[in-house]
Amino acid sequence: MNQIVGKLLPGHGSRIHIVSLDIFQYVDLLNKSQWTEVAEFLLEGVHQLVKSGIDFLLICSNTGRCFLSTSFVNKLFL
Repeated sequence: MNQIVGKLLPGHGSRIHIVSLDIFQYVDLLNKSQWTEVAEFLLEGVHQLVKSGIDFLLICSNTGRCFLSTSFVNKLFL
């Protein structure tokens, strides 16, 4: 990523913001099929990232990305 940023913006590197969520709480909600709570739990992390000034979002979770559609997450940036 730094190589790509360096080519586009010479003399600069990428800044990465990470939010880690409690995996045990996440799995517990999934196992209980509490889908609304799962989405709200994931959105807590998304909101933290949006407040930090991110330009885009990567969700590295197959299950997580199912709950947060692109159109929904885009609304958080507007």
